Amino acid sequence: MSVSATSSLVAPPTTNNLSRRSANYHPNIWGSHFIQYLLEPMELGEIMKQIILLKENVRQMLLPTNPLNDANLIDSIQRLGLYHHFEHEIGELLQHIHNNNVQNGTITLNFNQDLHSIALVFRLLRQHGYHILPDVFEKFKNEQGNFNETLVGDVEGVLSLYEAT
Repeated sequence: MSVSATSSLVAPPTTNNLSRRSANYHPNIWGSHFIQYLLEPMELGEIMKQIILLKENVRQMLLPTNPLNDANLIDSIQRLGLYHHFEHEIGELLQHIHNNNVQNGTITLNFNQDLHSIALVFRLLRQHGYHILPDVFEKFKNEQGNFNETLVGDVEGVLSLYEAT
């Protein structure tokens, strides 16, 4: 047994003649330079050589020096979205920071009570799977367990602490 349904739609006659107004747009200040710009094969080869050279320069910068400078460099590379180009080097550098500056899950670096530096190293190590205890932030708290009032002016430090939690 089959059921068939048919329907016919009839469009109502349209008597409206839509008049579209012409827009008078200002020319683009950038022009069409970027649309028309095509790379020549020679130019593309030179650009690729420059990219390889710059990557090697960054790899040289990722050799262990100062833990704070290393952490700032890693953070900058991650924020620029270039982490995937240097995963191996960053992993080795974080391993070096962890091996030399962490004991029993506690960061042993003393950055002269610098909240930003400690929070940055804490966040980077935690992001990459290292077990780090939050006890390092206890020195920034008062007897009531609240953060010290002196941190009110340390915007960079408080922001780093926020990103680390």
